[in-house]
Amino acid sequence: MRARRGAIIGTKGFQRSDESVEIECFPWKEVASVANPSDYDTIIFNLLSLKDPTTVDWDGFFDKFTVLTTLEVLVNGGNIVIIGDPRFWLNEPIVVPGGEEGTGTQFLEWTGIQFDWDEKSGKTKIPVKRDPSTEPYLNYIEKISHWDYSLRKCVWPMGQQAMLESVLQKTVTQFSSSFQVERICENRYRGLIVFAIKLSIADRTDIGGGYLHKNGREGRIIFLPQVEVPQEDLVAMVLTDILGIQVIVPEPSWATAILAPGQPHIEARIEQIKHDIATLEVNLKSAMEERQRVRRCVHLLYKLGDELEDAVREILCSLGSTIEPPIERGKEDGWLTIEIEGKVFEGVLEIKGTRKNQFSLEGLRQLMEWKKRGILNRQKKYKGIFVGNSGAEKEVSEREVPFADPWTATAKLDDIAVLNTCDLYKLYRLDCEGNLDRNQFWRALFQTNGVFSLDDFSQPMT
Repeated sequence: MRARRGAIIGTKGFQRSDESVEIECFPWKEVASVANPSDYDTIIFNLLSLKDPTTVDWDGFFDKFTVLTTLEVLVNGGNIVIIGDPRFWLNEPIVVPGGEEGTGTQFLEWTGIQFDWDEKSGKTKIPVKRDPSTEPYLNYIEKISHWDYSLRKCVWPMGQQAMLESVLQKTVTQFSSSFQVERICENRYRGLIVFAIKLSIADRTDIGGGYLHKNGREGRIIFLPQVEVPQEDLVAMVLTDILGIQVIVPEPSWATAILAPGQPHIEARIEQIKHDIATLEVNLKSAMEERQRVRRCVHLLYKLGDELEDAVREILCSLGSTIEPPIERGKEDGWLTIEIEGKVFEGVLEIKGTRKNQFSLEGLRQLMEWKKRGILNRQKKYKGIFVGNSGAEKEVSEREVPFADPWTATAKLDDIAVLNTCDLYKLYRLDCEGNLDRNQFWRALFQTNGVFSLDDFSQPMT
């Protein structure tokens, strides 16, 4: 099971990374550095710490947090929690001469939801019901001493349905969705103080006369008013009670600044360990890249198409040849040149991969065409070299002979050298071990008409 990912905006100190949870914290002034909000299972906005909205890069914020982002979090069962009053606007009203006064940009624009707020304040709070759905909120509700606003109603615009289709990559007939306001705590005239907006999604299959619904999931935007609790404790309460993520409350900033006896020595050790870890991570990445590079030769045994062509050209070059890459797609797979003791040998490549046990004659016909193009376009007679990988999805030991007798006879008559990629892999291994006479190999290849024999170079492949 993968670790749940969470982002906390506006509170630091809750960073955590283990097999079950990964939490990242961002101050408001760095909110635009959140790489991809859609990648989180939980996002918490602590508006109580937002003392000066002018310090926030709101353009960067709204580039990352959009209606589409919100839907991408919710449809995957994610939660977005807003702590504090979210009703603020981000710029002063705009007066257009001869027109009506504009209202600027609302913070909640990224939700895509239309809200109708009641501005009256009060102290009465009434939990709507007591059941498993509201149990996580009871501790929070208990600490509400007063409220400055409540929600009358909210509306999910019809246009969101088309966006849901885009996010889910399904048509409206392939899923069901519902929008619901969960009433958690209200005032005496049913204005909502604590509430959640729930989006429910399920895959839908037509079974004739009805629908089968499965893979149901629910995502929520949870609204929590301010309470008289230190912010660190408040965020910890949300994480633990409402989201079910156990955390340790960080120290207040003034306490963190105090150095305990013996702490400087430990801090130095921590920094050294961090440095060692960073160095090890760099070395690990380099080693993994090196492993990937040296294993590219194994592509000879199972790749097809462009990846096989790249691997063949790379290995042939490593054995001493020079290859001019293809100029036209769908034509020659490369022009090969090798110089042996002052004598230049030139060949034209056709590289084929197939899942079938044996090759068709099509590859040989194409190679003959490439030889003719060499004469017409380059005024040179090139050796035809066919390199092939057959039965690509089978283990090498289970593969059949890739060349039928008529196929081999045709290659001989057409002056074509044929090299199996399994044999090319063996040759490469011999070369890496210092046991291959390259000049001997290239001479033998260019003298071959038909299937190249590995008798003089054979060695078990492991």
